[in-house]
Amino acid sequence: MSTELGAVCALVKGGLNPQQHTGTLFAHYSIPAFDLNVGPVIETGAGIRSQKTPIPSGVVLVSKLNPRIPRVWHVDGDQPHQRICSTEFVPLLPDPDVLAAEYLAFALREALQAGFIKGNTAAATKSRERAKPADFLRLKIRVPALSEQRRIVDLLSRAENIVRMRREAEQKAKEIIPALFLDMFGDPATNPRAFPSVPLSSLIREGDHINYGVLQPGEDMAAGVPLVRVGDLRHGAVSHAALKRIDPTIERGYRRSRLRGDEVLMSCVGSIGTVAIADVSAKGFNIARAVARIPVAPHVDSKFVAAYLSTGFIQRYLLSEARTVSQPTLNIKQLSETVVRLPPPELQRRFSGYASQMRKLSDETALAQRLAGDAFRALLARVFGEGA
Repeated sequence: MSTELGAVCALVKGGLNPQQHTGTLFAHYSIPAFDLNVGPVIETGAGIRSQKTPIPSGVVLVSKLNPRIPRVWHVDGDQPHQRICSTEFVPLLPDPDVLAAEYLAFALREALQAGFIKGNTAAATKSRERAKPADFLRLKIRVPALSEQRRIVDLLSRAENIVRMRREAEQKAKEIIPALFLDMFGDPATNPRAFPSVPLSSLIREGDHINYGVLQPGEDMAAGVPLVRVGDLRHGAVSHAALKRIDPTIERGYRRSRLRGDEVLMSCVGSIGTVAIADVSAKGFNIARAVARIPVAPHVDSKFVAAYLSTGFIQRYLLSEARTVSQPTLNIKQLSETVVRLPPPELQRRFSGYASQMRKLSDETALAQRLAGDAFRALLARVFGEGA
């Protein structure tokens, strides 16, 4: 049997203008703080420009902004500063004799994930849709005995902890290759191993050039040539998950930007510096105009070049060289003149071997993280879904 949240929760109301308390420290629960997973921001009223809602401990905050994203925040623990939250949150205070706050938080996450709460479709864009507090109060959830709620919370917390550990492992795996590069070659900014400095253009295979891709936009079509866009450069490789396609017969530069395999790709318009390797699985694909193709010569290792271009020093250099009109743009001449500290081929190959092993580990941890996330979401749906 399901119960409306309005029968077991109170909507926390009230307003507070932080500008009237300029010297007071507040624990500010905001949408950006939630998205960054940093906890409430401790700041004085002088730095908070808009009206807020004072909230007590034990409240559950649920975002009414863009409810397709399940932003749910259980406010608990000791806090020496007055708690306030953004008015983009709906603060719900559960009746502790009937409903555990942790259980409510999980139930709200499932409701948002399942699309039971809809935003106002009259919004200018989907990202600005908002739900109404009444939408949450009318939501029906199963409310078992408190002992059963605590058992469910314990089960879901354990499952979520596995997802968190998998996510942390994935992040650490991603950090290994950059750390390995610096350990083997040193920082390009100081070049401690005194490797010879050469322009990137000197490392290009004979008869080929660094070039941008096609202007033709990609489309969802069954036939045609797969088009690699900036968004398809993920985790150092070309993602095949959401490729668009182009008609090669109407683009003069089509063959010039066709991939042959084992090339380095870099985003050069807008978000500059995303680097990936196009392996043989991308052979025959084309690239979008915002992507540069760097066909390295056989005597140069592509994994070394990709890692080199991803270092902080080179990324800062490329961004400083970019010209900005409507958005930052790095032209081919600037990219070609990028200085590369070039180690001996055998050292490049050794790094490449290590990097391949680390990439395999990274892919395995990423898969484990996705599977753990899928399992958690399935468990959440099973606990709170219809007929549970």
